Amino acid sequence: MLPARLHTILRLPYLLKLQRHGRGKQTIIFLHGIASYKEIWQPALDSLMRDYQCVTIDLLGHGASPKPTNINYSVEAHLRSLRWTLFWKGIWGPKIVVGYSMGGIIASHWASRHPRKIRKLVLVSMPIYRRSEGTAARDRLELLIDQGYLAFYKILRNAPRDLVIRSAANVLKHARTLSVQAKLDQATWYPVVSSLKSTIEEQDTLQDIAHLPSQLPVEVLYGSLDQVVLSSNLKHVFRDRPHTHITRVIAPHEIKPRMFHAIVRAITRAAAPDEPA
Repeated sequence: MLPARLHTILRLPYLLKLQRHGRGKQTIIFLHGIASYKEIWQPALDSLMRDYQCVTIDLLGHGASPKPTNINYSVEAHLRSLRWTLFWKGIWGPKIVVGYSMGGIIASHWASRHPRKIRKLVLVSMPIYRRSEGTAARDRLELLIDQGYLAFYKILRNAPRDLVIRSAANVLKHARTLSVQAKLDQATWYPVVSSLKSTIEEQDTLQDIAHLPSQLPVEVLYGSLDQVVLSSNLKHVFRDRPHTHITRVIAPHEIKPRMFHAIVRAITRAAAPDEPA
């Protein structure tokens, strides 16, 4: 691993930690959410690795991947390290990309910039927020809700670090599913806070989705009990898009068994000829 200073001087992306599962002809790339890590995907892999090559990755600043503290964790920084890693590991050609939460934001950005590299998008629990636009009364109300979420995230990342880490530890201790899907400590604090600001709060996901190829199959999944995903935004941004299938699952923001089953169905669902997926 190169020293952080050399990465800065040479402008080289960081190599991420990944694991391969299965030997199928088609490749699936799994991208986790903020403060999470690649191991969360194991329940889905058990159903897929016989027919697909599944690649799980610790995103920059997460899991076992490098955690530099001298960079801005923007969606482009995440994507550069992701693409660099796949190139050096010899994982080439079009891929199915599954992105959960922040991973979905990165996946949609990837598909908008390099559409020939993406065979299919599966976007799970994407936190899409509108920072502006809207003149009708209903649009203004929805925009106010969006701004409320963004204000909460700003308060969270500006709170004292040790207080937030202790509070997160207490929450995770009493939430079994969350405790195996999230991790926040001294090492991950800066990457998480920077990702929250530069990838989620300052997202350009609306523009990324608008630039997706119309023929690209897209599966959108969200939980009806999700605490941070606004379903109205998902329906708004994906409306009238061909080859897009939206699925509501009775689930919170954590990926529970019901959501894992829905993800597997979304990955393996085949579109009928000349019909939306």
